Amino acid sequence: MSAAIVIREQNPLKQEILRLKQAFRLKRRCLQACKKAETTVANRKRVSTESRLHHMVNMNR
Repeated sequence: MSAAIVIREQNPLKQEILRLKQAFRLKRRCLQACKKAETTVANRKRVSTESRLHHMVNMNR
């Protein structure tokens, strides 16, 4: 186990690849979180506009 870590540290290319993999994972996680937040906001906006429309319709009756 410790030998693998030593080799990993000695090989800069492997180290870079690992770093990139980690960065990619983080970026993907961030994007997923972003998308989730956007859809939540969009849903909230849609709900508020729908309720406003219903309110207007009810007032006009």
